[in-house]
Amino acid sequence: MIRTNFTKIFGQEHFQVVQGRYYWRDLEPQKGVYDFSEIEADLAYLAQNGKRLVAQISERRFNSPILPVPDYLINDPIYGGGYLAGEKESIARVWDPDVLARLQALEAALGARFDAEPYFEATNVAEAAL
Repeated sequence: MIRTNFTKIFGQEHFQVVQGRYYWRDLEPQKGVYDFSEIEADLAYLAQNGKRLVAQISERRFNSPILPVPDYLINDPIYGGGYLAGEKESIARVWDPDVLARLQALEAALGARFDAEPYFEATNVAEAAL
């Protein structure tokens, strides 16, 4: 699904980059199996309009019953449940070395896929606090 809110910057020369948010659980539906189709669609749409993409990889959710991490992190005991739930939010256990290694693997896969894409500017993650 193309983000229609991206069109708000079309025709505005002072805006060259758009940030799109992509959830970890959507990008890695199975351990080591990646689905970058949403990013690819957004990137193609933005590139047609001369805009660049920064992909924010979100490993947290606020006010949502949907968990932020792939199911394999939740189900495999090595990852300690994969996430921590607060009162209205949940966040990946990025302080756990095994969970962090999987997030780093996702970032490496993103780099391998999009490094040569001229309209793919960068990735980022949100701050680490709940």
